[in-house]
Amino acid sequence: MNRLLWPRSLSGALIGLQVLAPKPQTGSETNTQQRKLQVRVRRLHSVCLSHTQMDAQPYFPVQAGVGMEENFLSLDDILLSHERLPVRIECTFPRLGFLERSSDTQDIVEGTKMELPLWLSKGLYEKKRRVLSVELPKVYREGWRTVFNADPNVVDLHKRGPYYYSLGSQMLHFESPENPDIAQTLLQTFIGRFRRTMDSSQNAYNEDTSALVERLDSLEKGLFKSGQSGLNGFQSWEKGQAGQLTASSLVLNYRKRKMADGPH
Repeated sequence: MNRLLWPRSLSGALIGLQVLAPKPQTGSETNTQQRKLQVRVRRLHSVCLSHTQMDAQPYFPVQAGVGMEENFLSLDDILLSHERLPVRIECTFPRLGFLERSSDTQDIVEGTKMELPLWLSKGLYEKKRRVLSVELPKVYREGWRTVFNADPNVVDLHKRGPYYYSLGSQMLHFESPENPDIAQTLLQTFIGRFRRTMDSSQNAYNEDTSALVERLDSLEKGLFKSGQSGLNGFQSWEKGQAGQLTASSLVLNYRKRKMADGPH
């Protein structure tokens, strides 16, 4: 594959991926290692997500937050924050029984298992005062981690969760002994699927890619789109069209609407 067609910083993203993998630590070094791991995840996603906004947009794109950070001006972050997590209530919530549809009591009693959106789970989660504990979604548990480590390309990531990488990074916000394993799986899954995603974007010129794209995570879709944008730009350059001025898609759509409306 022609390296010139790749988005320029994607090779840098792979370098960041290589340092993401956690090394086993013991004793007091565990918390320090987890903090370093979260920083690495944030840096990785900031590099990758920057390439999802390379094409012209009808609106000003706002970059999504990464890791434990969130940007609520970003449409992707708004959608991500509403992903539901399985939680266990560790203390009684008085007069909030209406939040649990299957409950016929006025309160949410201790030990109740339910699902809450990510934004609410993060708001209620405290390390010192156990209000609730967050359980791992199935796709991040050991069974699915084994599948991803065996061959990540066979998994329909969009079906398992359209924000697989972003939500996995957010799960590091909650203390869990499985956090290093989750980060390692995110790393290996991204590496294992990255080359195939970019190769497909470079070899699908003017072809229907809907069947391929619908299996990708939102981050991978952005990378795929960036790869195709680079390919289209290269093809235009070969044809001598790179220096030509073209009308904005907004202008073209406006003209089409005026023609459809007809003369007044």
